Amino acid sequence: MLKVWLMSIQLAFAVYMCDGNDTESVDDCNMISSNPDSGLVCDESIELVDDADDHSTFAMRVNLSVFISSSGIIETRAMTRLLLLMRINKDDADSMELSLCHLKIPAIFIPGQSGPTQMLMDESIFLELETVKTVLNAPEHKTCAAIRFPEVPFVFSIQIEDKLNDPMLDYYPDCITPVETDCVFDMDNDGFPGVTFQAENIPGIDVRTIFMVMRATLNTDSIFGSQDLILGRSDWSIEQRVLGCTIVPLGQNEPRLCNASELDIVRKVNPVLSPVPGIPGNFYGIRVTNEMNCEDLIYSEDYVFGR
Repeated sequence: MLKVWLMSIQLAFAVYMCDGNDTESVDDCNMISSNPDSGLVCDESIELVDDADDHSTFAMRVNLSVFISSSGIIETRAMTRLLLLMRINKDDADSMELSLCHLKIPAIFIPGQSGPTQMLMDESIFLELETVKTVLNAPEHKTCAAIRFPEVPFVFSIQIEDKLNDPMLDYYPDCITPVETDCVFDMDNDGFPGVTFQAENIPGIDVRTIFMVMRATLNTDSIFGSQDLILGRSDWSIEQRVLGCTIVPLGQNEPRLCNASELDIVRKVNPVLSPVPGIPGNFYGIRVTNEMNCEDLIYSEDYVFGR
């Protein structure tokens, strides 16, 4: 625990040194230079996986500047973050596994609404996500050396052949078998297709739940800050498609499934999240114990990364 606490202090110091002017400039620190602006000590040897272990584990947080648009009703910016676990195998140092542990969809404030517009889902969904295997590009195991991995996808509630490139649709038939493609399944086992989001304060219509499929992607272009620290940038995307919804009609008290015209309205007002042009995500990785899982990381996020 002391080791994680010390890494949190080192992380905060390194981030401050790289971006000490508190501006959203991507040029504050050259993260892939052999002489980074942060004052980190370069060319120190790194043992990526300890001799006594068969793999190493890094907890990762990606802070994102997000542009949010909702059919012209609102256009605003917000901050959000991703939490992940990265496992690097000793026997194959060019491969790694990524688990997406949490994705926070930011609330937005729309004038005239009684409260923030929010989309909330059952956080146990992340435990059902497939672990993604990808290529790790870290040719030199020393401080200030580059560590990269290509764009990887995390797909919620649909089975598609090419998880990274296949287009997402507004309609999918139900999956009958685990090997089918181009179909949707009930990821949260609540009787509705896709992932169910609890909707709060959707403008113009009393929506209670929205059933969606979703895909999140990210990569990283980073450096080793130390034996236990990775710092860098991440390009990312989040796609959502609304499959259905429930509403409470005017003058009634109980929700029912949306009809076609209501579903069309919900699709139009559903907030779209996209990167702010020119501002990649800030990528931080801290070595943690190999026993850490996603539930542990979510519970101890502030302890691992600092507030």
